[in-house]
Amino acid sequence: MNNNVHIIPENWIQTSVGEIVLYTKGRKPDVLKEKAFKDSTPYLDINAFEKRVEKYADKETSILIKEDDIVIVWDGSRSGLVLKGKNGALGSTLTRINTFLINKTFIFYFLFSKYEYLNKNTKGIGIPHINPLLLDKLEIALPPLEEQDRIVEKIEELFSELNKAEETLKYELQRLKIYELSVLNKLFRKDTDGWKIFKIEDLFEFIGGGTPSKKQKQFWNGNINWATVKDINTKYINKTIDKITEDGVLNSSVKIANKGDILLVTRISPGKVTISNIEVAINQDLKIVLSKHKEYNPEFIYHLFCAYYKDIIELSSGTTVQGINLSQLNNIQVSIPPIGKCHEIVHEIDRIYSLTGNLSKEIEISLKRIETQRYAILKKAYRGQLISQKPKDEPASELLIRINEEKKLYLLNQKNMAQVKSKTKQPTKKLIEILFQKFSYDRFTYEDIKDTIFIPYDDLKNQLFSLLESNALNMTFDKEIHKIVYNISHENKKN
Repeated sequence: MNNNVHIIPENWIQTSVGEIVLYTKGRKPDVLKEKAFKDSTPYLDINAFEKRVEKYADKETSILIKEDDIVIVWDGSRSGLVLKGKNGALGSTLTRINTFLINKTFIFYFLFSKYEYLNKNTKGIGIPHINPLLLDKLEIALPPLEEQDRIVEKIEELFSELNKAEETLKYELQRLKIYELSVLNKLFRKDTDGWKIFKIEDLFEFIGGGTPSKKQKQFWNGNINWATVKDINTKYINKTIDKITEDGVLNSSVKIANKGDILLVTRISPGKVTISNIEVAINQDLKIVLSKHKEYNPEFIYHLFCAYYKDIIELSSGTTVQGINLSQLNNIQVSIPPIGKCHEIVHEIDRIYSLTGNLSKEIEISLKRIETQRYAILKKAYRGQLISQKPKDEPASELLIRINEEKKLYLLNQKNMAQVKSKTKQPTKKLIEILFQKFSYDRFTYEDIKDTIFIPYDDLKNQLFSLLESNALNMTFDKEIHKIVYNISHENKKN
């Protein structure tokens, strides 16, 4: 990465991400269900972080994370995205960033600022993956720990102001969309003289598409636009993310829409609609809408389906993937004006949408400015330009030494725990040795153990119970500190 050279504060130190963190890759647990069950925990994928939890995993075979853990998307189109704020089982496409003696939020915001770079420089031909070498080599100017805390506090203070402004703008944007919908309802949902009620099947027919085999490379990366749900976002479709070849069209159920055809989404995001500005192939989640009456132009048909979007949503079903079948779609009743009124309606909608569209563009520009301001704040923060430094803070050079020591201890403990797990007959033998090495016969609390041994909560709990049951550990309640304390049994050590 070609970083611009700049002078960092005197008590900071230049290092790299790979020198200060370690990674724990998520995994698919042995048991994964759609509903919660005994001793289960939420299975955390991107959707669980951003929308809702859809699956639950068994704790025993999961990589468990806590709410303050930093997670980065390791595999997929959004590789490099950082997430936090959830307890549960770490999904197979995610990775936990293990930090040592560093403010976790400080690292979170740093990686947040590098998302675009990491996302554009992934590796892998089919599914993109984080390039770990690239991530490790990311240069970071590390401040003293006390200053990290102050920097995070300042970032969040400034971000809070930006978030309020962003929330207001998004609210106004939503109000514009609601107004546009009310215009559609006012113009289309009428019971006026001359208007008639039709079923959708009386007016239109639908042609579905398909997907060429992903196993056949000769079907892909051609020059034919191939539309899926992710391409249907605006009134007109001018290009697609994916493209296929003529062989892909001939050897699949793909159908081609002509320029001016209406495309309707019936699965995943049912009800979304667009006008094709190009000749485009479609997949099975889309339908080409063909009018049985030539008098209805594409603009009128587009607005008609927009007006009945809510009806399509309400009729859609599915546990994981929403969709509407053709029978339900065809039975929707719509109100249609006389032919002569169709052009008037389109003209009125275009006039109003031109005004709301201009306002929406201004809001979108303001939202982009806010995002630019966020990155400007982070750029200053990680150059030591956001707050003033305090000479009395421990130099970052000393912090880095302690970070490396903690990393070595963590790796040693991980190695020891792996050996413990591999010996099924004596699963707690190594643990007792680690505890004795650290505490000898002195008393220690559960918090002392956690600070010494870095293993998941449930694993540690189970192994402690085994040691207590075998009398390798003694447990008492200390009334002075109001905590349970442990000590290693002398008899155990004699053995």
